[in-house]
Amino acid sequence: MRQLSKYTWPGNVAELRQALRDVVTHHRSGTIAAQHLPPTYRAQSRHTLTRIEALERDAIVRSLEENGQNKVAAANALGISRATIYRKIKEFGIDV
Repeated sequence: MRQLSKYTWPGNVAELRQALRDVVTHHRSGTIAAQHLPPTYRAQSRHTLTRIEALERDAIVRSLEENGQNKVAAANALGISRATIYRKIKEFGIDV
C-alpha cells in the first residue's frame, strides 16, 4: 500500500484498476508485496519522468530482478558502469 500511495496515478482509478488486475493475474495467492508490482509502480523519482527516463528506470528494475538484485551484474547486463547504476537507482528512487 505504501508503494502504491507514492505513485501519482496520472490515469486515475482506471490505471490503478489495471495495475491491480495485472498483479493479480500473475500472483494469484498469498500476500502481494512491492516486488510483485510492475516496475513503473515500484520506483519513484523526485520529478516526473520523461518517456526515456521511464524506459531507463524500467530496464534497470528488470535487470536487477533478472540478476537477483545484484547491482554489479545488473550494470554489466545493461552495459553501464557500477557507479552509473548506483546513481540511477538513487535518482529514480528504485527500491532494492
